[in-house]
Amino acid sequence: MTVKNLKVSYPPSVVPPSPNEFPVTTFAITNITNTSPTTVTCPGHPFTQSLDATITTVDFLQVEGMDQINHQNAFILSVIDVDNFTVGIDTSQMYAYTGGGIISIVGGHSPYSPFKNILQQEPPK
Repeated sequence: MTVKNLKVSYPPSVVPPSPNEFPVTTFAITNITNTSPTTVTCPGHPFTQSLDATITTVDFLQVEGMDQINHQNAFILSVIDVDNFTVGIDTSQMYAYTGGGIISIVGGHSPYSPFKNILQQEPPK
């Protein structure tokens, strides 16, 4: 059975969710160093030094090789650049990172603020 031109109607009091309603909170990892503190390479991460250092917590998931880091929470200690940041985990005694993995933002500053543009505007004169 094929349904064509199906229209979904909502009651007037119900607003359908927007595809951009929930912010992205997971980001792909491309490298993790065996150091303390640990440097994480995560291209295009949303973190900034002023908003996230020592405030934002991330969780490591699906990391290959360095299995011991999976499901560990860590504070972001510093933001090096748009692709790298350091976390408060000592990975010097862990297995070497071989690939994959994601970080998930657990707490702290939200990477996306619905009020960001409003707050950056000049107040009316």
